[in-house]
Amino acid sequence: MDLKVFLRYLQMSFKDLSVFRSDFVISILHILIYQGIFIIFWDALLGQLNTNLGVWDKGSLALLILVGLVFSSARMLFFGFTSMSEKVINGDLDKYLCRPISPLLALLAEDTKIWAAGHSLLTCSILFVLLNEVYSFEFEASNFVLFLFSIIAGSLTLVLMEGCIALSAFWFGNIDKLFYLINSFSDFQRYPITLFPKLLQHFLIYVLPIGLVSSVPVMVLMGSYDNSGLLLLAQLALLAGWLSLFCWLWRCALRRYDSLGG
Repeated sequence: MDLKVFLRYLQMSFKDLSVFRSDFVISILHILIYQGIFIIFWDALLGQLNTNLGVWDKGSLALLILVGLVFSSARMLFFGFTSMSEKVINGDLDKYLCRPISPLLALLAEDTKIWAAGHSLLTCSILFVLLNEVYSFEFEASNFVLFLFSIIAGSLTLVLMEGCIALSAFWFGNIDKLFYLINSFSDFQRYPITLFPKLLQHFLIYVLPIGLVSSVPVMVLMGSYDNSGLLLLAQLALLAGWLSLFCWLWRCALRRYDSLGG
């Protein structure tokens, strides 16, 4: 039943896309140009300096920009978290609770932006092919596998963190400003994490895990870590922690919603 609901929302989203086909192409061009600006900036900067930024060369900095698109895709699939506070305040959550489906899955499926996620992934693929012609990326197959684990685990960790923030709406009501505050740190994705002080590095990895969807996966891919396996174990432990917190908060949120007459 849950899968049928998700497929139904997917079908509706596809119909919207088919009506505005030109918008799909324009969206890809917009992302190409927007991300290309940052890639050109790093290329020009290192060209002027005539040196690398520590372990970061032009190719790895270009990959840093691409990895941000991967997380953007994952975030679009869980876009329902951003609209959760409004639904809680307006009582819209009732329509999910009175149906024989998972209310959390239905809430996320209704607002999932799967085609927007497709925009990001497709644009990322196009940019990778183009940039590979310029920088001739070289990395080991084993590092690529570790990279996939790292970026997936990092994306899920950050999404679950945002989910925990979204669930706080059951206690505090409108939390849009809090989301805006957290999103203001997203610009750190575009900069190599190793350029920052150690304290800020730890904050961006273990507290607000922006680095797990940007610098860390790229460094794993380029073989900059001596023990990538240990790093991935730490990522999995962090992911498990946020997942446990999210599940606990969800159960508490439903009990509070019911006690308030929802």
